[in-house]
Amino acid sequence: MTASSSEIEVQALALPERERSALIARLLDSMDSAMNESPAVIARAWGEEIVRRVTEFEEGWGKIFLLSKCNQNWVSCPTANRYEAGHSHQ
Repeated sequence: MTASSSEIEVQALALPERERSALIARLLDSMDSAMNESPAVIARAWGEEIVRRVTEFEEGWGKIFLLSKCNQNWVSCPTANRYEAGHSHQ
């Protein structure tokens, strides 16, 4: 019988900090994700995202919200509802 993820979590959280840190590093290394991409691939992806965002803004799809209007709670930020509802150009 295998341990459930909640049982594993309890055991992992009981480990000393150094062991938890090593476990985290091993788990992240095992994931097939963008975190394993080369710095060049990551930089290119961010460059494409920046171009997309700037283009949307210049075409009138974006809005400026002052950071001071968004407190620590993301949901209270004026942009939050747009993303939660599945943003589409209006």
